Amino acid sequence: MFRAILFDLDGTLLAPAIDFKALRNRLSIPPGESILDWVNALPEEERECRMNTLVEVEIEAAHRATLLQGTEQTLEWILDHGIQVGILTRNCQEAWEIASRRCSLDGIKWVFTRESGIPKPDPRCLEPIMNEWDLSARDIVHVGDYLYDLLLAEATGMYSILVHPTGINPFQVDCHFVARDHEALLGHLKCLEWA
Repeated sequence: MFRAILFDLDGTLLAPAIDFKALRNRLSIPPGESILDWVNALPEEERECRMNTLVEVEIEAAHRATLLQGTEQTLEWILDHGIQVGILTRNCQEAWEIASRRCSLDGIKWVFTRESGIPKPDPRCLEPIMNEWDLSARDIVHVGDYLYDLLLAEATGMYSILVHPTGINPFQVDCHFVARDHEALLGHLKCLEWA
């Protein structure tokens, strides 16, 4: 039986608002490199400059944030059933706060941004969440839209749901279910056993 749901933010609850290809070009990040890992590996002065650019892009996107269709119904069902719910995002805290206000996501009180600790997919990023919730990873359903979400779920043993508009997993990491939209996601969540 599951006891909690942990969502990614962009592309999972919110419509994607960042052009990552343009961001990579703007930051001069080589293809295939993790944006955060690459920026964090730079010398301090350069890292600070690039991180400021990244934060600026995230904040601009947060000001344009919109919920994916069906997100409100999914969250309403979760909250109505007393299921613990949280967000684990690689975004900065300020971008979360802006997007949260804009999209009325204030019903989600457990939010872990990159300032909360090590970013996903490092399995250690889950430790503060499990400690806060007093749960094991196997108690949690993780819902995300990207490879890092699947890698984290695989490494920790969380039940993994991928949200992808094709309804097909394009990544080389398995998941338990692929939802093409929130209607499919909610239908699947209703079929799982909850404590």
